[in-house]
Amino acid sequence: MPADLIINADDFGRSASINRAIIRAHREGVLNSASLMVAGEAFEEAVELACQGQRGTSLQSMMTALISAFFQAKMKDAKASVALYSVSSDVDGAKIVQQVGKKINQAILRMLAASSESLATDPQLVASMLQGMMAGVSRRILESSAPEKQFERLRQELIVAACAYLNACSARGAIRLAGTRR
Repeated sequence: MPADLIINADDFGRSASINRAIIRAHREGVLNSASLMVAGEAFEEAVELACQGQRGTSLQSMMTALISAFFQAKMKDAKASVALYSVSSDVDGAKIVQQVGKKINQAILRMLAASSESLATDPQLVASMLQGMMAGVSRRILESSAPEKQFERLRQELIVAACAYLNACSARGAIRLAGTRR
């Protein structure tokens, strides 16, 4: 059985020029994946580009790729990510986190709008829920005593949860809770 070769690019999000080079290499079939730099100057652009790369695919494909990229970014430098959570309680830190969160939310929203499947639930609500899931689980991992031991298992479980949620919110899997309107 032939072995699969995985080629990963580091530093996605570090700068606009690195982002463009990684996207070009991915489009040309050279790269299979990229590691996102959460603290990079072009982080928001990198998330946007990653979301753009999923446009037109299924909701499940979108979430698998987005969660994987998000977790790689958070865990690439776990100490820096923990430090970012620490300063987020500071007034300026909270403002920065809010601005980045808004940009990421908008990128997720645009990605969902371009899916090959439609949603029966308000897309803004879905994007906010998915962003909250990713942030909550990644924070849980980072605040644990041994984040590297939990990383892969929790990433997989988050993909399952997010895909189940998306299925429930999709036009084909829409569910109604007793006493609620969608």
